[in-house]
Amino acid sequence: MKLQVQGKTSKRQVRRVFGVGCFAILIAGVGGFFSLARMVREDSAKLPSDLERLRALGVPLTVDDLYKKSPTIPDSENAAKLYRRAFRATEKLPTGLLFNQHPWRASSAAEKEKARDALVAIRPILSILREATKLPHYDFDIDWGRSASVQFGFHQVPIEEGTMGYLLVYIDAEVSDRLKRGDLDGALDDLALDVQIARQSPEYGSVFGNDWRTRTQEAVLDLLWQILVKHADDGDLLDKVDQLAKRIRLPKLSNLIETDFVRGRAVIVKITSLSQSGLYENMPAGFRKGIDNVFNSPGVKEAFEAKYVNTYLRLFNALSIDSEDWTGIHKAIVRINEQLEKDGSLDNLLAKKFAPEYNEIPGQYAQALAKQRMLLLSIELIRRRKTTGRFPDALPQMGLVSIDPATERPFNYEREPFGFTLVSELHRFFPGNANSKTQSASKLFDIRHTFSERASSSAPRQRS
Repeated sequence: MKLQVQGKTSKRQVRRVFGVGCFAILIAGVGGFFSLARMVREDSAKLPSDLERLRALGVPLTVDDLYKKSPTIPDSENAAKLYRRAFRATEKLPTGLLFNQHPWRASSAAEKEKARDALVAIRPILSILREATKLPHYDFDIDWGRSASVQFGFHQVPIEEGTMGYLLVYIDAEVSDRLKRGDLDGALDDLALDVQIARQSPEYGSVFGNDWRTRTQEAVLDLLWQILVKHADDGDLLDKVDQLAKRIRLPKLSNLIETDFVRGRAVIVKITSLSQSGLYENMPAGFRKGIDNVFNSPGVKEAFEAKYVNTYLRLFNALSIDSEDWTGIHKAIVRINEQLEKDGSLDNLLAKKFAPEYNEIPGQYAQALAKQRMLLLSIELIRRRKTTGRFPDALPQMGLVSIDPATERPFNYEREPFGFTLVSELHRFFPGNANSKTQSASKLFDIRHTFSERASSSAPRQRS
């Protein structure tokens, strides 16, 4: 909209308004300059000491430090080449194989035919995976300094890490088919492939890139529970489920966070403008250029990095030493993020973009750990039923296996006429639900495993 100026009075008013505006901008600019200068001076002074404190905690500071902490995998023990072969094989699959739609769970005749074709197509890939799982480790030798972009920070998952999760979908298709045919031994052998691939994973990786490891092993535990409920009377099968459940191992979150911290520092070094990182992209070009010039002033980017480093220093200081103390880890992450949200300072704008946004991760890990412990507890309860003729009145004391990771107290246990129920109070990781006025909503995320002898089948199973 154009300003229509009529007569001398209007022009004088315009000049007056313009002059006042320029004066205000000048005052704001001077104030902003001194505020920025103070921020740069104060933050930059903290950076060397904060880095030394992180180093004293054993946290790698650079990509080279990270490589030194990561064990070197000999070629003869590295399954990475085989997994890359599997990646290439998946690219040659027919485009109609959409495994995210679970075509093997077919109902109609046409769907069943597609499922059979799908299984035929993926079995060469499964052969590669079976060969790969004979080796103890895999390491794709990811360049962590280049694996995160300025735009997405460390949330961008390296291609190799992201693709690993897709390979296990093909294993799940074979497992589903075996369970349909009653081949329990074969299904358990294929589930063991899932577990072995997860155990092969490098100790260091990105948090979000390792999401598939936790979710895959949790899915294995869900299937093992289903098998246990239906076939608890089969002693050999019970032993096999027990052994496989004990092999499940979750990643150590602190190691993954260390990798993310290093990636974040590598990204900050790459940034040449705030607009490059996705900030202020809707701002007019002239303003963006002015802000970018300030950002490239001496010491300004270092101040942002200092804020970022200090955030992770506080996080590593707050994290529990016990890698399975998910309540403690959860509280530490939530507290750091709350502090970040309350901090409205200029130097926190960029630090927030690379902040430890891991609020949901501890709950995810605790859920998988709870399912593992509940499964092992259930096996012990069933064994005692076979030995004594009845389920115990109280929960057996099996050390950490008896402890709910959501409460750090024993699982809730109820003996029933023909079985039992175990409950993990996982809703405690979700305060919004825990504080709900209705009991049903507050316990929405609880895990409830109920075993009934009446559900167990004594029908003979197919031997592989």
